Amino acid sequence: MKVDFAQIKTPASSPAVSLESIWLLEADPSYAVKNGNTSGDRLIALRTLKGLGELRFSSGEVLEPGPGTMVFFHHRDIRYYGCQGGEWHFRWYSYYTSGVSMPLRRRQLIQIREHPDEAAVSEECIRLLHIGSREAMSLASSLFCTLWGRWIMELKTTEPFLGDFPDIQKALDLISSGLQTPLTVKLLATAVNLSPRRFHDFFKAWTGMTPGQFIGSLRIRR
Repeated sequence: MKVDFAQIKTPASSPAVSLESIWLLEADPSYAVKNGNTSGDRLIALRTLKGLGELRFSSGEVLEPGPGTMVFFHHRDIRYYGCQGGEWHFRWYSYYTSGVSMPLRRRQLIQIREHPDEAAVSEECIRLLHIGSREAMSLASSLFCTLWGRWIMELKTTEPFLGDFPDIQKALDLISSGLQTPLTVKLLATAVNLSPRRFHDFFKAWTGMTPGQFIGSLRIRR
C-alpha cells in the first residue's frame, strides 16, 4: 500500500475552509479502518481515483465509491472504510468550516469531474502542510478553498439550491492565468457578476485572504 500524507496540529482559522490534512492512498485488499471517534466537527471530502471502496456509517448507510465519485461527510458519522475488491486509490481531505455555509450534500455519492490541476493543487497543499509555517498553512487552506469552489461549480448545473452561489472559480481562473499581468478587484468582481465590495468580502471570507494577499502569495510561490 502506498501512502502520501500531510497534517497540521492546529488548522488555520481564517479561511471559510481550514484544511487539517490530506491523505493520498493506494490501498490493497488488506486496507480496513474502524472509526470509534463519535465526536468533533471534522469534515471529510473523499475522491476515489481508481478501484472501489466501502464506507459504512452510523446511520446504517453503506456506500461503495468508485472512480469519478466524491463523498462528503462528518468524520464522526463513519464507522468503517476499506478497500472493496483488488484496489482502492483515493484522496482523503480532512478540514473544518466556519463563517460560510458549505452547500454540499452529505453521505451521498456525487459525480464531480476532476479538474485538470486538482492533483497538482492537492500535492501543493501537502507540500505546504509539510512546511508547517503559519503562512504555509494559511495558503494551503486557501488553495483547498479553490478546490471547494470548483466542486461547487461542477454541481451548480444539477443542484438548484446552488444557483445563487457566486462563481468564484471564474475569478480564480483569471488569477491563475494572469499572475504576470495587473489584476484589479473590479476586474475580478466583474467576472463573477458581483460588486467590487461584495466580491472583496466574499473572497476574504472564502479564502481567508484579500484578493491582493492571495495573488501576492501565489506570485511568491511561483
